[in-house]
Formats: sequence, structure tokens, C-alpha cells
Amino acid sequence: ALFALGEVFFYFSRLQGDMFYACVLYVGSKEKAKQFSYRIKLANPETQQCMSMTQRTRSVLENIHDIF
Repeated sequence: ALFALGEVFFYFSRLQGDMFYACVLYVGSKEKAKQFSYRIKLANPETQQCMSMTQRTRSVLENIHDIF
């Protein structure tokens, strides 16, 4: 669990084949989940390459299979 801004979140990720999936789930309503966002950064320190993505959080009340 992640604790930030007085709220609770869960980080969820999986690797399926060559694809990496990740999201942060807010413990609460779908409406309140829309108020938060997160950024994930992947970096290779050997090559100085990196990428990042920013998304809105989703609620734990949503089906994870609908998110991925």
C-alpha cells in the first residue's frame, strides 16, 4: 500500500509477454479517484535512456481486467 496526501493507494503491475502494465488504484470511490494522478518513470542508468507516463488513478472498485 502507498500512503500519500492522507489517502491510501495500491500499485499494481504485471509483465505479459513483452508488455509491461502498471496502474495506481485509489482506495475509495471512482469519482474521488479522478482527482489524483501518478507518474511512472522507467530508466536505464547504463544508457541514460528513460521513459515516463502519467495517468489518472483508478478506483479499487473497478475491475482490474477492465483497466488492462
